[in-house]
Amino acid sequence: TEFKSFAEDFNSKRSILGGWIQAAWAPEPRFRLSGAFRYEATEADYRGFNAQWNSSEDFGNIIFPRTPVSVSEVSRKVDHGHLLPLVRLEYQPRSNIHVLVEARQSLQRGKLWELAATEAYDLDGGTAPEAILGNPDLEPSVQSQLFSAVNFALAPASILRIYAEYWDMLKPIARASWFQSFQLEDPAISNNFQANYRFEQTINAERGRLYRAGLNWTHLLSEFPHPFDQLG
Repeated sequence: TEFKSFAEDFNSKRSILGGWIQAAWAPEPRFRLSGAFRYEATEADYRGFNAQWNSSEDFGNIIFPRTPVSVSEVSRKVDHGHLLPLVRLEYQPRSNIHVLVEARQSLQRGKLWELAATEAYDLDGGTAPEAILGNPDLEPSVQSQLFSAVNFALAPASILRIYAEYWDMLKPIARASWFQSFQLEDPAISNNFQANYRFEQTINAERGRLYRAGLNWTHLLSEFPHPFDQLG
């Protein structure tokens, strides 16, 4: 088995099964309250390779042009389940004004190459040893979002939106790099001694927050002659 690229040489499978239930209440034409629950079940088999080098490679660009000294296949089975709620309030005080307030939860998932049970080590003669690791224990990040917007219809095909949003991210997914003393255990690796490796891996951080506000104007230039009347 040849190991050529950390981002390409893996054989992972992830199945996502989801279902939802929703309801809406509109006591009058100007007011509407909606609610929903979505359940997502994830079943995954993250397969990758444990590869080891003992020569100088272009490791910084995650490129492996030569055959490793040692390669073995590794795998990990993982299951996740999440219940994600949504509440939306819509109000239209006038025919040209629409107000929206929404609270919901969503998921951020890692990429399959980040989740593959892969370990790639390059001793590089002990001069610049590096290790890039997959992370099959990487959990989906549950992201709670609060969004509000006011839309003004200034004219036909001309809409002004003012919005604000807040995100609270539990265990957000981030890329990490650190130094750690490490020793390759395979006896086929020459100069097999403990060295200060630079590790790189995608991990779950503790928490993250995002605040954002903005204004945008969308206008369709319908007053222009054809074919320019569809520009905006």
